[in-house]
Amino acid sequence: MIAKKEEPAWTPLLILTAVATILGTAFPAGYNMGILNAPQDIITKFCNESIFNTYGTVMEETPLNLLWSFVVSIFLIGGCFGAFMGGPIANKIGRCKCSFITTSSLLEFESITGRTDYSSMCL
Repeated sequence: MIAKKEEPAWTPLLILTAVATILGTAFPAGYNMGILNAPQDIITKFCNESIFNTYGTVMEETPLNLLWSFVVSIFLIGGCFGAFMGGPIANKIGRCKCSFITTSSLLEFESITGRTDYSSMCL
């Protein structure tokens, strides 16, 4: 019988890849949270105006902060949902088609956002 040489479970390349992946995903996540928190005043003002136009009342600061916390939570839940569903969807329709659909929908939604009245406040 020929004895097989066992390879170590943790190779230096595997450790380097894991560290690079962790650091590579921490930056975009922090950047996205910064992008979400930077326009907090604009978004809460928009929510308050929408509630006033719909119900004729203005929210005080505490309920408005609670509404803002729901907005941030929904953003994170959507990120988790997308992370869990991205792989199965890409396996089903293919990575190239999935990337094309994602990019085209992003461009479509960005063009819609650019045509709104509130986009001028962000510039």
